[in-house]
Amino acid sequence: MLLKRARLIPRGITLPGKQRLGQSLPPFNTPFRINNCRYGLALKRQTIFNRQGVVEMKMDTRHSALYYLIVFLFLALPATASWASVTILGSRIIYPSTASSVDVQLKNNDAIPYIVQTWFDDGDMNTSPENSSAMPFIATPPVFRIQPKAGQVVRVIYNNTKKLPQDRESVFWFNVLQVPPTNIGSDSGKIKCW
Repeated sequence: MLLKRARLIPRGITLPGKQRLGQSLPPFNTPFRINNCRYGLALKRQTIFNRQGVVEMKMDTRHSALYYLIVFLFLALPATASWASVTILGSRIIYPSTASSVDVQLKNNDAIPYIVQTWFDDGDMNTSPENSSAMPFIATPPVFRIQPKAGQVVRVIYNNTKKLPQDRESVFWFNVLQVPPTNIGSDSGKIKCW
């Protein structure tokens, strides 16, 4: 296979010394800038053509430390989900229309027990567990104690209180609230006056 290299110079590009296309090119290996484009937040690439028409890509490293810091932060943010003590195994609960119930597994990764409360909502962040009775799903048990380094299975049951469309999927949110224990003899919850 024979590879041919074509000279690629876009029309209307001003060469150094205010030369136009069709006039003589600058001296050998004198690069001239065609365009500057920003990729991401701070990484700048320059497309440069030399006298032979070969494209060279050069990186501007002025902001590379900032670029790598931002990339690192975006990669480190998903790790914050592992800070939770009680975690849901899996990222989605798929409830088939033919199933009578679906099991969801929770795991306590901490060394202390927790009281866990579960409920459903339709995406409204202000919905409390008391208002979840209008949702078409029930989580049983709704409140339970989970031991340290142990798991718990929560059963999700469709209760037919709200008719769901049969021609498309519906989305609901499964909420898990962990309540840590407090010492009985501690002063927590009391107001101190000095």
